Amino acid sequence: MISQLPTTASVEFDGALITLGGPKTNILKVEDPKGIQIDLGDSMVSGGKLMVSLKSVSTPGRYHVSYRIVSEDGHPVEGAYDFSLSPSAATPVASEVSSVNPSRDSNSVEHKSKELNSATLFSLSALIVASVIIWLAATRRRKNLS
Repeated sequence: MISQLPTTASVEFDGALITLGGPKTNILKVEDPKGIQIDLGDSMVSGGKLMVSLKSVSTPGRYHVSYRIVSEDGHPVEGAYDFSLSPSAATPVASEVSSVNPSRDSNSVEHKSKELNSATLFSLSALIVASVIIWLAATRRRKNLS
């Protein structure tokens, strides 16, 4: 919940973002409670951070932020988060659950995302394969004992 709409919105990732074939590779889009796009379409990349400028609006309600990026390992990542604007809110409140964190200067809304990298996916796959092998061995052993 924030009390004033910031001038920018951003998402930040662990690794650097890359651009392939032009500026439309990494896109950050912000919509107001009525679904009207309020960003200026000027998505900018700086390392692992993607930012976009916002129009000056004050419509209270839930805003929707969606993004599509290409991470440094070359695979696309898409996601979204929401935040609420309530001019009567006394102070911006950071919420880990909704992953919305007003910046220190209240001029941007940030979302930090940790994507699953290749090493994590490989480790998870190896764990699943090992579990299946152990289950099959136990099943065969039970059959042999019968």
